[in-house]
Amino acid sequence: MADCGTLDTPLYIAEVDYDGRTEAYLGLVLNGTPRERGLTYGRWLRDKIKANVARHLGHPDLPAWDVCLHLIESFYIPSLKRNWSTGWMELVGMAEGSGIPVEQLVLLNARTDLAAIRSPLAEGMGESTSAFFSPRATADQAPILAHSWAAAKFLHDESLVVCLEIQYPPKEESPDIFMVTEAGMISGCGMNAKGLAVTGNRLISSDDQLPSSGHAFPVACLDRYILEYSSVTGVRDLLEDTGRHASRHLLVTDSAGHSASLELGPEHIHAHHGELGSKARVHTNHFQSFEAFTHRREMRDRYQWKESQHRLARLKDCIVEQGGAANLSRQQIVDMFSDHHHQGSPGAICQHREDDQKNMTMGLVMFDTKRRVISVCKGPPCEGVMMHFTFQRGPKDAGTKKAAPKTKIKLVSRRPTTKEDTDSSELSEANTEVAFAPLNNSPVSDGGAGGAGAPPPSPVSTTRLRALAPAPPPSPSPVRDLPTASDESKGETRSNSRERSKRKSPPSPPALLRSLASLEDLEIEGSDRPKKKARFSDPATDMDASQ
Repeated sequence: MADCGTLDTPLYIAEVDYDGRTEAYLGLVLNGTPRERGLTYGRWLRDKIKANVARHLGHPDLPAWDVCLHLIESFYIPSLKRNWSTGWMELVGMAEGSGIPVEQLVLLNARTDLAAIRSPLAEGMGESTSAFFSPRATADQAPILAHSWAAAKFLHDESLVVCLEIQYPPKEESPDIFMVTEAGMISGCGMNAKGLAVTGNRLISSDDQLPSSGHAFPVACLDRYILEYSSVTGVRDLLEDTGRHASRHLLVTDSAGHSASLELGPEHIHAHHGELGSKARVHTNHFQSFEAFTHRREMRDRYQWKESQHRLARLKDCIVEQGGAANLSRQQIVDMFSDHHHQGSPGAICQHREDDQKNMTMGLVMFDTKRRVISVCKGPPCEGVMMHFTFQRGPKDAGTKKAAPKTKIKLVSRRPTTKEDTDSSELSEANTEVAFAPLNNSPVSDGGAGGAGAPPPSPVSTTRLRALAPAPPPSPSPVRDLPTASDESKGETRSNSRERSKRKSPPSPPALLRSLASLEDLEIEGSDRPKKKARFSDPATDMDASQ
């Protein structure tokens, strides 16, 4: 596939122009201090975030709003401030940039925890499937972590899933992160520039309960929290020190091929070793470890449906059908996640919007931790296109630039820190380089996803522009008691006492993804429902969709 990148020549987010097509996720680069990263996120994806939050307020899968608000104010916010102050400041900045109360943003990021305490449990809350393939299992001896997930169809229809590249200032001492998540969330499956990758799967146990003081770190935020470190070593100790009141599974691997599959309950962490030896590990949405089985008197699995077991068994069968976990190509892994056994039910690995279900497959993400390449397919992988990305800055380039994008512009814009700064007529020069920018420099709206709200951006030649400025600030946010800039500088310390610092350059505008797929690139196979196989570009092995 031309212009979608390959394993050997992946793209930067900043090189990709979103041209109005809907086959690819929107992409956004976040840099600066935590508050500035949140401001950029909130301003440029304001309408997307509002749409996602609106869908969750009053959702039947969650407790009543007054219960949620009490838990948010009494437990989640204090826990974030204490354990992950930079994540909290990103939420604060996002609230200011989007005009959404910060409590509602916390609701979005803690919805897994809130849903776990609901009784009875809601059916169809979203499912996911993760698989790790060790270097001994792949044809090119590269460790691969793959993840697909099914969620409500509106997330796909309204283009609410996004790719984020988070560039940390040097003094934060964190590697850059590439992450796939929903608009408004600050955590998701991802990989950092050191080659550490993590995926998460929802679990439900009898230990999930209302939080007690100091034990309410949102479990979905653990994915991003882990990515701010560099290796699998010490991940379990890190999780032991982070109190929680809900369950989750985490599958973690690093560039050396070391992996950890951990089933987390509020009081226990169980190691999952799998049944495929050390070559591969597969996990879905129920407890599978022997440790969890031996502790079943203390903690029971509350997952009530069979779909998770069906997907687990089917993916293992697919691995066996492909010759076992040995010499697997990328295309073979894509084909496994394109399987339609149990088609039309939540037990299928690949689910479609036409199926008579409330959810559909949102996408497939594959992390090559050896090459630091992220392969992303939007929607069901059987009919999507894999796009291949890498980091704009290398693992040793914190605070410095890698190769310059093919086309770049130097922006002169206002520093978006306060309303007074934004209203000022003075311009401060920002040496921010991107490949493409919307000509009207407006944030992405619902219409920007292919609708009439905003025309697609066009390539901009190398030039010096003095007209581009951030979008106008939103109306005063109803956020209560937001900290000031001085509060930020005082509170930016992590539990490991790493020093934080402010970044003086303003956030760069986003570079939006485009999909360059066309019908000519897809092959139609005869079946009850047409399935369009994606081509996986890999010049090293010359794989195509016919494999």
